[in-house]
This record gives sequence, structure tokens and C-alpha cells, in this order.
Amino acid sequence: MSVNSFLEERATGNIIKNVASFCSECYSPLLENQIVFYDMQHYRYLCSSCQESITDKSEKSSNLLDNRDENSGLFI
Repeated sequence: MSVNSFLEERATGNIIKNVASFCSECYSPLLENQIVFYDMQHYRYLCSSCQESITDKSEKSSNLLDNRDENSGLFI
């Protein structure tokens, strides 16, 4: 499973006006000078709480895959 990669940056007037004026996950408005995260896997801007939530879910999913039994198969 691929891990999400995020680029942290401050929301500028140009980003808000030309690219995204709201979080692509929860649709809350992005404010100028707010820390936002660009999701490089899905090409979208996220607020910090949505980025943290997605990262947590991804890490939990990755841990579940890491804890599989070596002898288990697809249907076991």
C-alpha cells in the first residue's frame, strides 16, 4: 500500500483564489496564511486536521498489513 505524501505550506492569496478555497476533505474554508497540506497522491489541498486524520488512517492500515501471519494466504 502506498503512503500519502504531503507538502506543508502557507495558504497564499493566489492559492486560495486560483487553486483551492476550501479543504478537499471536510470543505472548510482555507484562510490566507493558514498552514495547509498538499496531498501529492491525490492532487488536493487539505487542512491540518484532515491531513492528520488521513495520516493516522494510513498508518493504522499499514500496521495491519505488517502484522499478517507469513503463512496466511489470500483466502485464509
